This record gives sequence, structure tokens and C-alpha cells, in this order.
Amino acid sequence: MKKLFIFISLVLLLAFPSCDLSSLFGDLDDGDSGYEQTEGDDSNTLLGLPSLAGRGEVLLEHDAYTVLYSLDDLSPVWVSWHLDADDTGGSDRPDDFEPDPMIEEDYKVRENDYTNSGFDRGHLCPNADRNGDSKLQAETFYTTNIALQNDNLNQGEWKYLEDAIRSIVDSKDGNDYEAYIVAGTYGVGGTNEYGEFLEVYDNPGLKRERYITVPAHFWKVILLLPDDNNDLERIDRDVDVIAVDFENEPVPEGMSWADYITTVDAIESASAVDLFSALPDDIESYIERTPFMYDEDYFN
Repeated sequence: MKKLFIFISLVLLLAFPSCDLSSLFGDLDDGDSGYEQTEGDDSNTLLGLPSLAGRGEVLLEHDAYTVLYSLDDLSPVWVSWHLDADDTGGSDRPDDFEPDPMIEEDYKVRENDYTNSGFDRGHLCPNADRNGDSKLQAETFYTTNIALQNDNLNQGEWKYLEDAIRSIVDSKDGNDYEAYIVAGTYGVGGTNEYGEFLEVYDNPGLKRERYITVPAHFWKVILLLPDDNNDLERIDRDVDVIAVDFENEPVPEGMSWADYITTVDAIESASAVDLFSALPDDIESYIERTPFMYDEDYFN
């Protein structure tokens, strides 16, 4: 049913290019969107399907993650996934980035489309979150999971945040933890490794009519739980939620990802994306307005 819904949406989009996808998806609430969310823990969207952001999106579900992909920007709006210790394991990293097979030909982004942009090919769902299974890891190299990201950010604090979350999931106080993660982008324009500020990139060696938008911000929201059953029932006001929002530029020397901690509310307001819709309103409201209190010992 999910793949049929996605296929129909693509057909309608291609048949009617001016069509507003929000009219197809509605508010993406579980009850009326036509999208049947996977039941049970470990679902990539268990905490609620994040909403549209008005960027000509199409919703794609892979085993490794669920992505809302902008056909206007040729870049992901958000990617949502579940992470536990079983998802990691050290499979060899794939060599190549691949077009997403679920995207129509005219909207496929290929690895050489990014060549000489001065930006890294930034994963939203990192390959190391899926390297316990080579098939799932390969899906993280679909270009629907990739956005043009400043190299200093991608190889620095963005990576260190990914590492910090995996360190908790792999072992925190000798106990297994799991995480529900949504990462996304918003805005237009970032700084590449040459110090150039670009809003879009078009590889001059390729004759394409579509440009890849450079996001202005990369954000990530992580909800952490002890690894157990009935996750939705166990989430209360004491749950740990980390929300981080980076500008797409080099991180100043001496600053770490913890300096970019914000609230879920602030990310929702900036990105026009609604998160945690599957939670009771009172719990959702509380955890979205409450910032994570960083403690270095928490990650050791």
C-alpha cells in the first residue's frame, strides 16, 4: 500500500507539474494521509510522520529510512529512522552514491552532479547507522539521502554528533539504548570549502535544466530511550530529546555541536515541519519546548 501510494503521487506530480503535493498528502496525519505507518517498535516513523514543508515534496519509504524529498530542490527535506545497536556492525562503506530507484528519471541526482561544487555529499541518515546490514547501508547512499553540506561541518561537528548518538545506543551505563531520529534541512544558501556562498549548484559539465539547492541549515532531532518494548507508551516528560541546528558553514574553532543545541519548537518554526505527532499533546508540547541540558558525562 505504501509503495502504491508513493507511485500514484509521482504519477500525479509528473502528469500535473503545478499540482500542490500538500493536497495529495493532506497534513500527513496517520488517520487521513493515505500513508499506512509501519506498526510496532523500530518503525522509522513510529513517533509520527513529519509534515510537508511546501517544497514540492514526494514521500519515499526505504527499509533504511523514510524520506520526504523535494523535487524542487533535488534535496531531502527530512529523513526519519530508528537506531539500535543491531543496526551497526561495520560493513564496508560503499564506493558510490546512487540515484534513488524510486525517483522518476528527470529528477534523479547522480554522483557527478555534485562534482566540483566545493560541498561534501552530506548524509542525513549516516551510513554508519546502517552498516550492520549491507543492503540498508547501500540505501543510505541514495542521493535522496544526500544534501550539499559544508565540508568542515560534515567532517567535523555533524559527524561528531552522529558518533555521540551511536555511543549511547551501543552502550550507555552498560545498558542498551535506542534512538528515534529525524534529520533535515531548510533555507537556501551555504558556504563551500572555497569560501563561496552558493544558493544553488549546477555542474557546468552536465546539461541539466534542474539545479540542486544548497540548504542554509542542517538540523537533527534525537529521542533516546532504554531499549525495550512499547516505545510510545514509555515516552513521558522525562525522555531525553536532543535538538541541534547548524548553519551550513564552517563551525568556528572552539565550538562543538553542543553549542548548537536548541529546542524542537525552534526547529519546527524555522523548517515548517511538524514532529512527534504520534505523542499525546501534553507530552509533545513539553518535550518540544524543553532544551536538552548538555552534560559531557552523559556521553561517556
